[in-house]
Amino acid sequence: MSRILMVLLVFVLLTGISLADSDEYFNVVDVKLSSTDWGIHQATIKIACLAEYYRFLVATAEVNFPGNIVDSKRLTKRSYILLPPDEVELELPYIIPGNVGDGSVLITLYDVVDTLDPLLESQKFYARQFKFNIKLSESAQILADSGIQVPSLLGRAEMFDNVFNRLLILLLHRGKSAEEIARMTGVTVGYITKTSIALAKKGLLVSDGTIFRPTFTFIENEKVEALIPVIEETTDKIYNTMIINIPAYDSTIEVMASRGEITNDKQNVLQGGSVLYHKFPTYLGLYFWELLGSRFINEGHSIMLFNGSDPCRGKLGEYMFMVSGPEENVGTTFYNKFMDPNSNGFYCGATEPKLICDGRSWAFEKENSPIYYTYNPEKVKKPMTVLARGVYQHLTDLEKTLVENFPDVNEKSHFKGIRYWCWGLIVEKLMKRLLDTGYLEQEGNGTFLMQVTEF
Repeated sequence: MSRILMVLLVFVLLTGISLADSDEYFNVVDVKLSSTDWGIHQATIKIACLAEYYRFLVATAEVNFPGNIVDSKRLTKRSYILLPPDEVELELPYIIPGNVGDGSVLITLYDVVDTLDPLLESQKFYARQFKFNIKLSESAQILADSGIQVPSLLGRAEMFDNVFNRLLILLLHRGKSAEEIARMTGVTVGYITKTSIALAKKGLLVSDGTIFRPTFTFIENEKVEALIPVIEETTDKIYNTMIINIPAYDSTIEVMASRGEITNDKQNVLQGGSVLYHKFPTYLGLYFWELLGSRFINEGHSIMLFNGSDPCRGKLGEYMFMVSGPEENVGTTFYNKFMDPNSNGFYCGATEPKLICDGRSWAFEKENSPIYYTYNPEKVKKPMTVLARGVYQHLTDLEKTLVENFPDVNEKSHFKGIRYWCWGLIVEKLMKRLLDTGYLEQEGNGTFLMQVTEF
């Protein structure tokens, strides 16, 4: 009896997903959806238990927009006990995010022994897919098609993995009211208000009465196009200065190794100087992000982009920005520093990786598993200093130009986000040029975990 009570309690609390084939114990009479509009809805499952005793049932709803310009999925899961012989109506919530185009809701039922066990294909006895299509007005679709970009890694976060949220933030940035946005997008003022409140709770919007505005700088495509020549010029200057310094960097490492200050074993990953031989992760992570990035973006202090968050939840705080226009308006390299009592270091990569987000934690998909290196801050300091000779002035010049282009007080209060956007583009361009000219060679999949060591 205690076992039954425990299971009862568990599936009152459970939420989740999956798929599987058997109708020996259940008869599904009908499944209906309450709506295929954006929002939270209920699927009604009319079903009868054919077993002699009670059975455990798990139902999942998977919402998907395959092939969309912005990828978004939502998964919900509920567990039930069914008693024979009555026919009952079960309610299963499902969420349709603010995406557009062809979408589907897949309802799947599982006959399970224990709701705590993973769902198996063999347990599936019913699946039904409902297809739908959501369209924006012509003017809103033109805006969406022109591009609304978010920082690297944030595309998987639920706040940004759909077209409407991005479009809403853009229109609020442009001073549109909820009524104007409703007329433009074809949704209700109530839905706009509800979504705005949800984004405000995430720290992305702030309200003054009923008027919402972004809490960060939204960089319009016109501003990007005006700054691209400056970004290109800064990239040229850093590149030209850097390649002059590379021979001195190489000789510094040789001298340090001859003196026993660092290992001469390039594969000794546990020795905190061996990473210096591996220029791809060293230039990308230790040089461009740890050294120059922290100096340019945060006055030499650590850049804790996801402080109190993670790449799946996607809260960047004071480093947040958004950009209108095409994808190339945002850099694709990524950097994620972490500091805790047991571990200190960062993740970095040449391109935006694919992530696994399960609502509680995050991880890299197998194909993007990071290559592991350690580094000792004292051992890498001298070569980094050599590589940076003459570069800091270029950063100072760039900062002055940004200040001139974002003069108003509100934008200055969000200046870290603007710097982060600008630096991301520069790092991407520098890495590409160093690869194209042979100063760097691609290493592995280009994703790295760099961890501080005392050795």
